[in-house]
Amino acid sequence: MEVGNKVKPGEAVAADIYVKKNLSPGIHEETFVMETEEGIQAKCRIRVLIRGASDQDYEVNCRPNSGTRFLTITPEEYDWWDNTDPDPDMFMCPKRSIWIYNNGKNPVTVDFENTEHFWAYLDDYETGVIMPEEGTTVYLRPKKEEQVATDIFKVSITGGIELSYIISQNCPHIAPPYPEGATIKDVKVQGSTIKAVAYDCANSEGFDAVLTKKSWVDKPENYVKVAKNQDAKTITFTNVKNGMYYLGIHAYNRDYYDGKVSGKRFGAWSYPVKVLVKNGIPTERVKIKTVKTGKGAVSVTVGVPKGFARADMELRSTGGTTVYKRNNRTTYTRITGVKPGTYTLRVRPWVKINGRKACGDWVSWGRRIRVN
Repeated sequence: MEVGNKVKPGEAVAADIYVKKNLSPGIHEETFVMETEEGIQAKCRIRVLIRGASDQDYEVNCRPNSGTRFLTITPEEYDWWDNTDPDPDMFMCPKRSIWIYNNGKNPVTVDFENTEHFWAYLDDYETGVIMPEEGTTVYLRPKKEEQVATDIFKVSITGGIELSYIISQNCPHIAPPYPEGATIKDVKVQGSTIKAVAYDCANSEGFDAVLTKKSWVDKPENYVKVAKNQDAKTITFTNVKNGMYYLGIHAYNRDYYDGKVSGKRFGAWSYPVKVLVKNGIPTERVKIKTVKTGKGAVSVTVGVPKGFARADMELRSTGGTTVYKRNNRTTYTRITGVKPGTYTLRVRPWVKINGRKACGDWVSWGRRIRVN
């Protein structure tokens, strides 16, 4: 007795039963395997009861060995990053799930194991026992990102039945390996410029670097300056103020999804390297000495600190809609043509280093300025 047609999960099956002639009264058994289009198999046993000599005098009972009626097995596949913008650390292979439903009258227990390429698990609150007219979901998660991987996933049911499902993956995205941890090879300071050299890192496309005021154990925080997309031999910070800093770097490579850059994947941070800048941009601030107002004008006297050449000034109305700027000033500046209103004043010093303008910190006049 053979059943050769494949069926869909949950689909009812009708089979023609042909009973051999001249069977003696009693129970006769034969087994066969049902297989779905997805590869799920269920081993069934046919029991035929012969009561007498008549060709019609028999009963047929077909049931799985588990003692229940058929289980409904529904494989599902979905991309678990749907409706989510991919990020560099996201595991991008599709996740699978298999829904098992108990159509019978008795509870059954499902059991399964991980395959070579997939982790298999239930939700935390599931026990593996399926009550009648209830179901459970077995989740299959790829162990790693592979372009192609195929396994036979088997689910064992109480009573000896074993159902098989061919599970495979095809990743549209293969993330690059993370870069190695970075190490700083050398650091030099020239004026307000810091130049560092790093050892080469495997799987690296470049380095991002930071300056901080505090050291760190795992990673730096509260960056003072950032230099991105640096080459291993030309990690450079310019226009650095005088003071003590800690320099750190980490290597990166770019991650791509559907042909577009979706972000960076970073290696471990380097150990911090202490850097002292003595001849950089001075840290002294401008001193605002006097502020006087007249009709449509504001007069400002400042003290430009040593090491700076001149100062920039900015008179900003309350709400920030009107701004009067006066740059390249020395000690005294008169701002004219000012509309009536209330203003705030701030000033910063600057100096040219290597032909470029390097600015100090802004300093604000502590009181609001009223112009009539």
